[in-house]
Amino acid sequence: MQFQENLLLLDIVDPAGELVGRIDFSSSALDQIVCVTYFNPDDPSGGEFLVLGGLHTNLALVTDFLGNVKSQFNYRATVGSILPSDISAITSGPQKGALSLMDSNNSELVVFTLP
Repeated sequence: MQFQENLLLLDIVDPAGELVGRIDFSSSALDQIVCVTYFNPDDPSGGEFLVLGGLHTNLALVTDFLGNVKSQFNYRATVGSILPSDISAITSGPQKGALSLMDSNNSELVVFTLP
């Protein structure tokens, strides 16, 4: 993932690479977008995103596919991650429905559910 022009602009592309949406987080409390995962495709908007901000805020936002914030939490306090580098939804197996986060600070994988 790369954010070259705007650290708070998320482009949504389809599998063919075509732009299908854009979410601008500049009006949120995020300082930058560090990592994003798509989950819950059954949401009426078309799905949800979990977006993690930088170390200045430790903010995690849960948004719908249109960018409407549904909830937020401090990922450092809630999940214990200091330096997240990747996040993913778990879609199969015994942890289906949970999320996983790679923490680069201590090279661990954290599995969690949303608060």
